[in-house]
Amino acid sequence: MTCWLRLPVLKELIVFGGDEGNVLDRFIHAAESFQIDRFIRVCSNNPFLQINTFAMLFDTYTTSPADYIAYGFANRQPTIQTHLGLFSELTTTQALQRLLSKRKRIF
Repeated sequence: MTCWLRLPVLKELIVFGGDEGNVLDRFIHAAESFQIDRFIRVCSNNPFLQINTFAMLFDTYTTSPADYIAYGFANRQPTIQTHLGLFSELTTTQALQRLLSKRKRIF
């Protein structure tokens, strides 16, 4: 389901709704609906999200394409796996599709 939502502050916001129980499927369908091959994923529990870091993720992808790019710690743990609430991550639609395909073969 894709819809337009008008909010006084944001003017227009595109919203995608999907299967609440299947986050992976929801992200894939949203990416396909908007015809995008890579995107930044933001968790709803990131109240202090640093939106100025989005450009760095896209810049990194442009110079060094990868299926997954995220800010992380020295131990390679992505910051999105913590409770900092500051950072997001970049992934590709193709990577999520491959993951879904592997998951279907396992189950």
